[in-house]
Amino acid sequence: EVLCDSDGSGRTLLHFCVVWPKGEDACKAVQALLDVSVNPEATDAFGRTPLEAVAESACSKDCEDPGPVLAICSALLSKGLPERPVQLASQTAGTPLGRAVVMLLEDAGAQVQVEGSPVEADGAAKQANEETGSSTEPAPERPSVAAAEVPAAPSKRASGLRARCEQMGVPFDTLGTFAAAPVLAECERLQQLALPELRDEWHRACACEEPGGSVEVKKSELVARLKQLAIWRAMPVVALQAECRSQASKVIATSSAQISGRALEREELIEALVVALWGGLTRSEAVREECAARGIPLEKLGGIEDAERLLRSIQLLESKSLPELREECRQKGIAPVKRALKTDLVTQLSEMLLWMELPLSVLRDVCKDCNLSIRGDQRRPDLLRLLREASWRARGIPLQRLSSDQVAQELLDKVDGLEALTGSQLREECRSFGVPFDVLGEKPELVACLTDFLVWQEMSDTDLQLECDERFPPCPMAQGAAPSKARQIFMRHLSESRLVLAWREAGMDKRVGCF
Repeated sequence: EVLCDSDGSGRTLLHFCVVWPKGEDACKAVQALLDVSVNPEATDAFGRTPLEAVAESACSKDCEDPGPVLAICSALLSKGLPERPVQLASQTAGTPLGRAVVMLLEDAGAQVQVEGSPVEADGAAKQANEETGSSTEPAPERPSVAAAEVPAAPSKRASGLRARCEQMGVPFDTLGTFAAAPVLAECERLQQLALPELRDEWHRACACEEPGGSVEVKKSELVARLKQLAIWRAMPVVALQAECRSQASKVIATSSAQISGRALEREELIEALVVALWGGLTRSEAVREECAARGIPLEKLGGIEDAERLLRSIQLLESKSLPELREECRQKGIAPVKRALKTDLVTQLSEMLLWMELPLSVLRDVCKDCNLSIRGDQRRPDLLRLLREASWRARGIPLQRLSSDQVAQELLDKVDGLEALTGSQLREECRSFGVPFDVLGEKPELVACLTDFLVWQEMSDTDLQLECDERFPPCPMAQGAAPSKARQIFMRHLSESRLVLAWREAGMDKRVGCF
């Protein structure tokens, strides 16, 4: 009785099991329920039986493997034909899987009603018969699928489908009835396409170059290739593996999956066949080639998947405008290089993306190569922050001594504003700030000194004293002075010492020792 109970929407346990996402588990659960005589005719609040529910659910989403769905339908039919016609929506019956379900039901002797209309059902059946070349005669009545102890002869529908598959070069015996029908429909669709449409489909499906020749030759070859791709995608994995052993053994032997001892997945098997028959590069070869062209050390990354993710991110950067790239730098906390062009920002951001993909041990080596002081207990976020801080130091902004990244970004905007000023305008800025840098002659010296001054203004008193101790010792004594007075002492010492340093760097007076 518990197994027959329903929830508020009338769904029984069997209704839930037939739509369970894991197909193989759902098949086992459905069979177990049927073995204890659960009613397969129970309807939910929408009037759907479990058979109708599984068809509608499976056809409403992408289903790469129709096997489990068809197995569930067969299990439900094994307890006897439905007491009433199986009702399916037109959008359900019109999908490739829906057509396969309709074919299964009709071959079993069940009545199918599309959109609840007998006329529409007859029309759908007639169209299906025309597609498969079968007769419109009704199938003989069978009380139960399971009751047929002796295998029945192939139905007219299957015979007609086989004949059409033979005409189109579709391997009916390899694919089976339910996989062959959608492939056959795909082959017929391809034959109706013009050359531009075929070229678009080819480029979406494969990275290989187009075939050469005249328009007619090229069209014929593209149809043949796309048809072969459809067949490979519908093949059982075992048959696909046998095909690869026969035609693509050399390509598979050099694949990254084979080298690492991993079994190739379906898409990798198809890729190997494509390369073996039509040339081009495998996925791993294409990634290696692009990484080499971009200077990306593939051997230091975690694998092909990491490299592909990195390449996609870089390609996305390349599609952005200069303002968008500047905003990307802002979001990632990187200081753009001085007077950066688009190529400069793409390079800078790509380098940061690479660091984010590197294993921790390799990232430590990168920090050492950049002469950054690191500790053994620092993890990935700490190391990435050190690398980010290096970009700010290159612009004269010590990120670690400022109160926040926002303050650093505002400073960077001011520094970029200084870069846009003329020499005379910069000297006027010096006089407005009350600093002695206006005596300098060259614009780079003026910008560098004003940048330091703007940074000092944003530092705390403690950091300001540390700046004096580290850059321009000895630090003047400010003990006993009021905080505002002590700050003035530090700012004056830093400004005067910075001017002396600028003079020395310019070689203007080797005898200068103090201000």
